[in-house]
Amino acid sequence: GLALPDSPVDLSICDVDAQRPVSVLKQLAERLLERGAIGGLELLQASRVPVLRVQQEKSGLWAHIVVGASAFLESTRLVLAHISSFPALTSLVYILKVFLAQRELLDDAHGGLGSYVLICLAVSFLQRHPATARPDVYAHTTCGHWLLDFLRHYGFEFRYGSSGVSLRDGGSVFDRTSRGWAAAGGQLTVCVESPVDPSVDLGAKCTKMAAIRA
Repeated sequence: GLALPDSPVDLSICDVDAQRPVSVLKQLAERLLERGAIGGLELLQASRVPVLRVQQEKSGLWAHIVVGASAFLESTRLVLAHISSFPALTSLVYILKVFLAQRELLDDAHGGLGSYVLICLAVSFLQRHPATARPDVYAHTTCGHWLLDFLRHYGFEFRYGSSGVSLRDGGSVFDRTSRGWAAAGGQLTVCVESPVDPSVDLGAKCTKMAAIRA
């Protein structure tokens, strides 16, 4: 429900013997190249979790493959739980993904926001929105209202340099500098605590946040 028609397919390879994820992905890349029909291939070794990006030549669709990343499966379960809690989440995220994809600002491998970080920001927004605490108001709040309030909040109100968001315990905003997550070199980034691993800032590599905010 949250994927665009041309969104990459996320795959996680589990139950792999004691091999380094990068080694497994390199072997997989070699096998895929031998079989052909590959339009593009990129191994991202420097990311926190190594990712093999593979494009099928015929369809042009991409697959993002990781090895033994159980956190990815847990993240999926959490997203489904939030969709159940916030029915407005699906429409809001879908519209925002289209908006960012059209401007080439959704690819987190190249400084974009990334689908998961976007979902976390939307969940945080809905958790903290005044209408959420009032069922009578929430029931009559349209997708247009949510979208405009989201853009206003993260476009004008949110303090990126000093604040971060957490989805735990109903959602909150915290001082990012106290967690040692200050933006390097004064660069504008969005700080998002990982719901699965609170020691990780999911938005640290979103280097195009200034363009996204604009």
